[in-house]
Amino acid sequence: MGQLVVSAGVVVSGITWYALMGRYDSNWFAVTTSTNYSLNHNIGWPPTQYSAKGATSINGATAADFLMYSNNGPSAGGAWVGQVWFTTMQLITDIAAVRIPASTGTIVTATHARVTASRGW
Repeated sequence: MGQLVVSAGVVVSGITWYALMGRYDSNWFAVTTSTNYSLNHNIGWPPTQYSAKGATSINGATAADFLMYSNNGPSAGGAWVGQVWFTTMQLITDIAAVRIPASTGTIVTATHARVTASRGW
């Protein structure tokens, strides 16, 4: 399933293929503070279910949900899913830090992120 790309004078100039079974996985990618990451999920419908995880390395070590922004001292900073559209979505990182809770109960800085999404049907 996909969407035809039409331009002036050309009936079909290309095809944008949608994500298989309406699911998207960004795989692990490097993140830093104060950044809006635009992710092309190509689901063809705004995802109704999505998740953003942070990790301390590209292989997903210490993977955990990002902390939401707060002004509570050492726990401040995190990342969240921003705008969600038919074929793209955003991961937004905080201006101070990109943090996740570690299994030891401490807060650590995430260097990588992974976003998954689905259309829910």
